[in-house]
Amino acid sequence: MSVATARRPRLSIGGALGWFVASYGVALIGYLVVNAIAGRFLGPGLFGYFVLALTTAAVVGQLSLVGVHRSGLREAAKLRNRERTQDDIVELQRLVGGARAVTWVSLPVAALVCGCVAAVLARDRTQGLQVGVALAVMVWLAGEQILLSQYLRGFGKVRLASLLEGRSGGALVAVLQAAALFAVWRLEPSSGLVGAFSAVSLGYVIPVVVGRWALRDVFREGRASRSLVEDLRQTLRNDWRFASNQLAAYLNSTMELWVASAILASASVSLFGAASRLGMVLLIPMTSLQVVFSPVVARMLASGDDRVLQRVIRSGATMATAISALLWLPMLVVPGLLLSTLFGEGFRSAAAVLVLLTLGILPSVVTGNSGTVLTMSHHEGVMASLQWTTVVVRTVGAVVAGQLWGVTGLGVSSAVASASLGLGSWWLAQARTGVWTHATLHPELRLLRRTQG
Repeated sequence: MSVATARRPRLSIGGALGWFVASYGVALIGYLVVNAIAGRFLGPGLFGYFVLALTTAAVVGQLSLVGVHRSGLREAAKLRNRERTQDDIVELQRLVGGARAVTWVSLPVAALVCGCVAAVLARDRTQGLQVGVALAVMVWLAGEQILLSQYLRGFGKVRLASLLEGRSGGALVAVLQAAALFAVWRLEPSSGLVGAFSAVSLGYVIPVVVGRWALRDVFREGRASRSLVEDLRQTLRNDWRFASNQLAAYLNSTMELWVASAILASASVSLFGAASRLGMVLLIPMTSLQVVFSPVVARMLASGDDRVLQRVIRSGATMATAISALLWLPMLVVPGLLLSTLFGEGFRSAAAVLVLLTLGILPSVVTGNSGTVLTMSHHEGVMASLQWTTVVVRTVGAVVAGQLWGVTGLGVSSAVASASLGLGSWWLAQARTGVWTHATLHPELRLLRRTQG
């Protein structure tokens, strides 16, 4: 049966959100377990660099996809509910060609460069080579997992996509990573960063294989007789704004950690890394909605359902705000206890930084999925410009505040920059599309159950 005629169960937004939330719950537990094991396995001296390496793998993997994953999700969402016209076949071939180009050209090249840099910078040449290889494999697999999860959701394979999205690469990845990391910690406790990186990489293998198998019909129908170079050239020309936006978004979420690693002692790097990892939990409800709503936004904007879309988006923002408020409460009341319980007693002193970071994150939650509305409405360039402006401001602020007030200064700088980014994207979404995205006092939850996910 062809992709065009295959019958799929039609999940509502509520059903799709239910699948994703359940999976994300498992992923969150796995994410916390991975960090808890790593904190005890590596200690405060190396944990910060473990966090930095995972962040680097995500950033490099995301950038090397050159926006194909987000473009693919947007366009696939428009194709999935109709018979293929000739124009649709051409678009499908472009999407499949883009996936092929990044999988076999840009992603391996980026992984190789990243691994070589890590090996060269290592003090111990023997261990440096091992770290470089492990990091290169991690970059390639992390990028492939992101690509497949977005294509799966775009083409309507919502259930499987839900298992491959979220913290630590989704529920399936997180569980496998936690199991592998625990085994390395117990069986090879002296392996250090090499063992930790290898365990994290191993957790990606099965999910990537499963994702490829699930998309086999899509890749077969969209196969075209073009060279890899031609596919890559077309991909760069069409999707570079998505790539720019994604890189800037990751830098905005990690810049203070990079600055800390450059100007502060390793213990301070670890403290800030632990606080930032825990603070990002507040974004989980909004991230869940972003993942589920992305194809919905693309489809409804293309069909002109702007008014209904605004009601859907604002209702979702209300749900996310309520859940985030519940998660925020213990971070305000007992931040030190949370940090020491998750990462070890040595991380309790990061309590003030955790509170500061959460204050900066909340505006992005309350203002809703404004960034998704911009990128799914072909305004990804506008969002990228805002992201890069914030990166520059964030970097300057982090350097100055970090040198003057240490890790607490980084917390203040991060909070101000994050809040400004959330409010700026909210205003731009309304100005460019006419759609408000912030939470409402009158959410229409029934609408989420009636709208196709």
